[in-house]
Amino acid sequence: VGTYARYDRLASGDVGREKLGENEITIENGRFLQMSGAIGPVWPIDDNTIVILSGPFAGETINRDPQTGNLYHQGFVFKPTGNEDR
Repeated sequence: VGTYARYDRLASGDVGREKLGENEITIENGRFLQMSGAIGPVWPIDDNTIVILSGPFAGETINRDPQTGNLYHQGFVFKPTGNEDR
């Protein structure tokens, strides 16, 4: 749960330099996780993997780097706010 700055994920796997926006992961109704933007409802399946539950990305996963807290999905990197310089 938190606010994440969104960046392009470069072909090398590195994080782009230009901030593209922000997304939030919130708890709704006391139990469901909601990610803003086109992602929608999500659910953690372990400490470092989130599955997308519906919408255009249903069934896809978002992976978390435990060292940085960055989330990776397709061509994007979501950095926890406050970690934009990492």
